Amino acid sequence: MFGQGAADGGDDASGIEPVIGSALELLDMDVVYVAEFSDGRQVFRAAVGDAASFAIEVGTGPRLEETYCQRMVIGEIPAVIPDAAADQRVAHLESTREMRIGAYVGVPIYRSDGSLFGTLCCLSHEPHPMLRERDASYLAMIGRLLGERLHLQAQRARAISQIRTVVDNEGQLLVALQPIIEVDGGRIAAVEALARFPDLPDPPGFVFSQVWSVGLGHDLELAVIDHALTLLCEFPAHCRLAVNVSPDVITYQGFTARLTRSPAPLERLIVEVTEHAAVTNYEATTTVLAPLRAGGLMLAVDDAGAGFASFAHVLRLRPDIVKIDRSLLAGIGSGEPAPRALFVALVNIATEINASVTAEGVETLEELAELRALGVSHVQGFLLGHPTTDSSTWRSWRDPLNARSHAATQ
Repeated sequence: MFGQGAADGGDDASGIEPVIGSALELLDMDVVYVAEFSDGRQVFRAAVGDAASFAIEVGTGPRLEETYCQRMVIGEIPAVIPDAAADQRVAHLESTREMRIGAYVGVPIYRSDGSLFGTLCCLSHEPHPMLRERDASYLAMIGRLLGERLHLQAQRARAISQIRTVVDNEGQLLVALQPIIEVDGGRIAAVEALARFPDLPDPPGFVFSQVWSVGLGHDLELAVIDHALTLLCEFPAHCRLAVNVSPDVITYQGFTARLTRSPAPLERLIVEVTEHAAVTNYEATTTVLAPLRAGGLMLAVDDAGAGFASFAHVLRLRPDIVKIDRSLLAGIGSGEPAPRALFVALVNIATEINASVTAEGVETLEELAELRALGVSHVQGFLLGHPTTDSSTWRSWRDPLNARSHAATQ
């Protein structure tokens, strides 16, 4: 029923009928509506009551200079007019005759940032002599609530617009790569693809959470995968590319085709399923992954140990790689027995299901030595290489003699 909304970047008045409907009942008027002042017009955004009899159609509206609302906002008429025909300030107006306005109550709506959105108004065809200023005060209270809501919706609309720009414009999406290094020998085994958004002020994790909240998570993750797949040619044939994929994306239409139609062979790809994301249907997930894994794709459970889902993911998905979260590695260094016990348990489970172990967040030589002693086969972290979009740095990882990882593992 609404005109301009979040999809095109305007303030979305959807879902407010119950709020404004209470004013209609209390004031005993014929219609209540929310109108936005936009490009010189009063555009109706929501209406409750007998809108048709006043020629009120959501998404359309008259020029501002023809309206009661514009005159009320600039102070030419009061907020309450009990009898329009008896009030010389409005009796002669064309809108009074055409809409058959008998009584009017209106208040401005301001967004939380102080800018004017438009008005909240009630109309009746018959005069309403019992209307008083207190009725406008009640309407103003509702208007303040709407202003806060509309401001939040406007922010959400801008976020959606930014996100869609990123999804649709490859130039606003960058992929940083971080090396994953073999503990024995220091050779690069894989690179993990990490999305970067240089034109957005927020960190990637926040951007992804916002993207999922507005229903564009699948599109963005697939866009990152598309971009990342083009970078695999920068690395030697033994090096794999790891991409982070939410469980919902694995079962989403188009995911399998992305990988099977890519020039990158499946045996050079790793899909990382984060521990933080819930797998709502393990059977469906494993069914989609089975032919891909048969073709050479490797599956990793990312961030293992960061939450309660770790063991369920590992046991139900039977990954090829278990990536242990940095938080457990930091716990080992603290001397506390529990983090070390959990770390060892994850290593043992991985061994039992023939999975390799990658430790994330390695930052010191002491941590590296400890991980080698615990039987960890691969490491990733700032000690070995920071995530970067610099292709010259990527090339330096090809040869362990030129990589910091080589010096760190000798």
